Amino acid sequence: MSLETTKTIRPYGICCVQANWDLNPRNLDGSFKKDIRQRNVQLMCDYIDHVFQTAVLPSQVRLFCFPEFGIGGHYSFQDSTEDVKTHQAISIPGPETEALSAKAKQYNVYIAAVNTENDPAYPENFFNTAFIINPKGKIILKYRKMNIAFGLNPHDILDRYVNPVTGTKDYFPVVDTEIGRLGCFICGDLGMPEIPRVYALKGCEVLLHLSSGYSWEMAINLLRARAVDNTIYIAHENWASMTISERNFGGTPLTFINSRGGGGSCIIDYNGNFIARAEGNTPQIVLGMVDVMALRREREQWRRPNPFGQGGNFLANIRTELYAPFYNRTIYPPNTRLDSSVMARPHDESSRQRRQQALANLKNFYDFYSENSVM
Repeated sequence: MSLETTKTIRPYGICCVQANWDLNPRNLDGSFKKDIRQRNVQLMCDYIDHVFQTAVLPSQVRLFCFPEFGIGGHYSFQDSTEDVKTHQAISIPGPETEALSAKAKQYNVYIAAVNTENDPAYPENFFNTAFIINPKGKIILKYRKMNIAFGLNPHDILDRYVNPVTGTKDYFPVVDTEIGRLGCFICGDLGMPEIPRVYALKGCEVLLHLSSGYSWEMAINLLRARAVDNTIYIAHENWASMTISERNFGGTPLTFINSRGGGGSCIIDYNGNFIARAEGNTPQIVLGMVDVMALRREREQWRRPNPFGQGGNFLANIRTELYAPFYNRTIYPPNTRLDSSVMARPHDESSRQRRQQALANLKNFYDFYSENSVM
């Protein structure tokens, strides 16, 4: 599908919901919380309702972002694959996405979220999946996280992976919408600069980083750099705090939370500037306006302003032939789930073996280029 550039896209608002999420599905006694998925989805719907009831210029909000594990909660190191599939993962589509679809249709908005997913094509595994719902209530994009600690990713099944929405080997899907070209990446994917670069080369204009991680200063700086490198808007969504448990003391309901690592949600323009930014790690709505038409004009310029001064259009400056040969050798081995058992728990022995192989391949990488091209 070619990019439609003749239709004008008006500036619109992106809303990142930084809230206290039930990210840990276990109670303090080790039992699994009940109805966590329904409660989290209801919270999402409440926030969407709230924005259209009280926000400034709510009619201009067209896109809502919610965090990684925002529906079924985050796994713990004690959880097994079956625990995740039973208590945290959802079907996409399924009851939870149907509730979000209803809100998308009600307010004519796009909704982006992430959760562990049960895919019937891989019944013994689960994915960490970002998805986007359009204003008609349809799921128009699925992206499966690459840089995972637990679960399955497309690189593990590289030879047979097919994206369930596009029906092709589309590892980095971009969807062309009435608010521009959208894409998603998830939490630890931030450490891979190739991911936003591929998205930009596919024409992505608004890239959603949906996270449940630590928005430390370096992570925010990386996001700003990726925006500049790729002339792209980035919306970074993170939770505020993790709800540990809820108790009633003397008739007073109390909620216990872990705020470590929360916060930092922000919307960044294509020059690396903050359009909107959370104040700390308290629950709040981060709302900022983006102008896709301005971004398109910037991409058409050879030289354009950026935080480094009057610089170039970095996308147009890519000398692809120089870099391609360095990506022709394997570091992290692909197709590791075709011949090995399901990862039983986070960071189990099968995972450690693959990581050790990656380190050995990296050393071979150094040795190969040292022998051939390093003086």
